[in-house]
Amino acid sequence: MAESFTLQVQYKGQTLPFTGELRTLGYIYKIVFEVNGLEVFFERDEERNFRVIVPGDSAKAEKLDRDLLKAIADELEKAVG
Repeated sequence: MAESFTLQVQYKGQTLPFTGELRTLGYIYKIVFEVNGLEVFFERDEERNFRVIVPGDSAKAEKLDRDLLKAIADELEKAVG
């Protein structure tokens, strides 16, 4: 069963709430948020930083605000450590 939580992200002078879901598979976990109607996955890379994965249509992924995704990753880092 996935665990849900809300992450408050400061972005362009606003506080934006994003509902996240922790998905685990053995020792691997991903955190999933819906951003502008798309499921966006955040997972740790080899250097323990969060990377963003947007499955599916790459044209839709290109329209996502990269600064917003960075702000979400930064807040995740603060929350998870």
